[in-house]
Amino acid sequence: MPPTPITTRAALRASRLVFIAVAALFGLTGVQEPAIRPPFGTATIVEEYGPLVDIWKNLREQMVTDDEAVTACMRDGVPDCAAAATLLRIIEDAKAHRGKALIGHINRAINLLIRPTPGAWVSALEVLTFADGDCKDYSIAKFFALREAGLPPERLRLVIVRNPRRSEDHMVVAAYDEDTWFILDNATMVLATDSQDATRYVPLFLLDHDGVRRYR
Repeated sequence: MPPTPITTRAALRASRLVFIAVAALFGLTGVQEPAIRPPFGTATIVEEYGPLVDIWKNLREQMVTDDEAVTACMRDGVPDCAAAATLLRIIEDAKAHRGKALIGHINRAINLLIRPTPGAWVSALEVLTFADGDCKDYSIAKFFALREAGLPPERLRLVIVRNPRRSEDHMVVAAYDEDTWFILDNATMVLATDSQDATRYVPLFLLDHDGVRRYR
């Protein structure tokens, strides 16, 4: 007996639902998450070569090593875990909050922890071990802490900016939440947005999980 029109329509509807589910699983629906604009809202160009590219590549590799060290301290209680323990305390306290409040807690905790001194490009755990450094060290420690606290990589950036008033370069962290880039700056406990900080900073370079980009 041939299928009735109702049976046929039901079967087609079921087939479409199965296709949509499979397509969504493999990203074939054509519906994608909207791209997050870069902090400070200007276009960027990929930097493929140069000292900054090499430095950031080494630091990203070091972050993988630091992440393994933190995991080992949590799981195995291996010796020499003081820096990891400091980081975990900050994260545990921060996780009492969410969103902007979590980001602000980490900004404040690391600002209070680190003594301002001339710094270098070193790993987050090394920064937390000696608890001193300059804007690079504050920013690297915050970037790593936010990652360990669960912020997705696509919502985190390090940004090298120019402070025209002081005629000097500076580094900050940009963390994205609720359609807003919040700027973590060792110069202040207040979380400004990138649009607010655009009045005092000119963005130069952006560092993230993909590499280095230069602002046009």
